[in-house]
Amino acid sequence: MRMIAAVVIFALSAGVSVAQDAKLEASCKSSKTPYIERIRDCDTLLESGEYDDQAWFFERRGDTYKDYQLYQKAIPEFTRSLEIDPEHWRSLEGRALIYYGLNNYDLALADTARLLELDPDKYWNTYFYGKVLASMGRDDEAKEFYTKSISQKDDYYRPWWHRAFVHLRAKDSALAVVDFERVKQLEPLLIGPYRELYKTHYNAGDIGLAGHNFLIAQTIDPNFRVSEGRKNELIQLGQVPALAPLAYNAPRQGLSVQFLQVILPRETRSEMELAIQGIADWFQPEAKAMPEAKAMITRTLRTDGDRVTVGLKTDAEYNMEKFMAPGAIPPESVETFRGLFTSEFRPRGVEGPIFQITHKGADPADLWPLEVGKEVVGHGRLLLMCPKTFQFESMVLGCRIGMKEVHMGTLDYSLYVEKTEQIYVPLGYFDTYVVRYRELSTSMVGAKKIKREVETKWWIAPDLNFWVKRTTQMGDKVSSSTAIGMGGG
Repeated sequence: MRMIAAVVIFALSAGVSVAQDAKLEASCKSSKTPYIERIRDCDTLLESGEYDDQAWFFERRGDTYKDYQLYQKAIPEFTRSLEIDPEHWRSLEGRALIYYGLNNYDLALADTARLLELDPDKYWNTYFYGKVLASMGRDDEAKEFYTKSISQKDDYYRPWWHRAFVHLRAKDSALAVVDFERVKQLEPLLIGPYRELYKTHYNAGDIGLAGHNFLIAQTIDPNFRVSEGRKNELIQLGQVPALAPLAYNAPRQGLSVQFLQVILPRETRSEMELAIQGIADWFQPEAKAMPEAKAMITRTLRTDGDRVTVGLKTDAEYNMEKFMAPGAIPPESVETFRGLFTSEFRPRGVEGPIFQITHKGADPADLWPLEVGKEVVGHGRLLLMCPKTFQFESMVLGCRIGMKEVHMGTLDYSLYVEKTEQIYVPLGYFDTYVVRYRELSTSMVGAKKIKREVETKWWIAPDLNFWVKRTTQMGDKVSSSTAIGMGGG
């Protein structure tokens, strides 16, 4: 009986040990494990003596040190891994990256050459070999490997990016532009290609394309600056336009415009504080807030009188989900009044509930024809339009079979034509009317009362009968959208 008990206890303890080792292994392997915890768990495994002949283990320890830039500790770990398994590609890759970062290009090239022997068809191996060669000043060879890497995987942007600089050093700016443009297609929210295209076009004397790329680069990174003289050369605005009163004309059917949208912290300083900071910037520019989210969105218009349906296609985005309700999906289109504010909204999917905004008293259409100083002040209601058949989401919000609508809230609004202004956006120069919209609304969702205060400005271009720039302030954030191209390209 005692023997049976001892066997059971041994089996249980062995099971606990195996489970504990598995947990430590998972921690040691994962680059998401915090450094102190990860290296501690790796060390615990090492002390057991059971991992002395396992190449993956030393590679993971090396990776831990590399992630925290402890390169002199990482190299011996990768080397130990390769002593156990000379074909362990992760160790070769990790050590090659460190050698490269330490400017030890001969050793980086040797490790990358070995990677190519092991897998000559892997695009990263080919690309990185070219990158090391370029750093050694061997541009002709580097270009060959960049080109081969592109042939292996043409949607990996890095060989395009680095080959462009090889072209620039060879004074072949036309080929460099082709490669930078390809990077823009693959990674449209990176500042790099726009910054380099601005420089390349400027040096070639093409101020138009230089200004286009400069504006996009500065929107993506507001801290990308040039001198005032250079900026005035890139952006040559004329006098305040004397525009005739603008009657409403619907935008061209099917008009498609691509916009760059960024979301930034809202500026809370007074005009005096900003003026003082502007003087200080002459001596030491203040770092500007970086976008917290950004996207490229193509808007395609379908018009029917005052009703303009705006189709929304997200071409690229970064972190936009942070500013959406949990689980929400961006709609494929919204119904708007004359292309401006939303009049009807349906969440993604034909089965979703439909919300409408109706106006009482003053009519927003009274703002037209647009003239500086004209204002419309009015009220409205937010309605949930009830479906004819059962729909769970609508029922939760108050709909019942046979009901036409549910009153969800009220709003007060004002529309005001502030001024005329000539602006330069990446799409080009436009004379515009600046229209401001302010809204204060209260709505009920179940027992929850939601208040919303928002201010939106549109720069409406008579040339397009649509806006080319929009800013929206709500809470402590400001969203800005500027037109960068026609037809999403």
